[in-house]
Amino acid sequence: MKKELLSPYGAIQGGVYSSLIDTAAYWAPYAELPEDVGLISMDVNVNNLSSIKSGNLLARGERIKIGRTVCLAEVSVTNEDGKVLAHGSSKLLITQGLQTIPQLTDYTPERIPAKFIQ
Repeated sequence: MKKELLSPYGAIQGGVYSSLIDTAAYWAPYAELPEDVGLISMDVNVNNLSSIKSGNLLARGERIKIGRTVCLAEVSVTNEDGKVLAHGSSKLLITQGLQTIPQLTDYTPERIPAKFIQ
């Protein structure tokens, strides 16, 4: 685990779990959706269950439901031994032609606003 992910007390920052859950929840239903559809997180609920100071994390997302306009997914974050460290869920808004993977992968340095380039 990178030092940057730890709090001043030497344990993982809670926001790391939130980010992992948000990301894994996004990808859980994605493969079942049409290519011209994107997803936007409407909410993310996170339960921090245990802290960790070292090792690797695994976030495993599962699609619960895909509706016409909203998807629901849940995620468990575990350590290398399978201990659940965090659990969460996310509602995702289905968007037509907005924030699709082809749009996101088409970004080149010329298309990214200067404020995002270091």
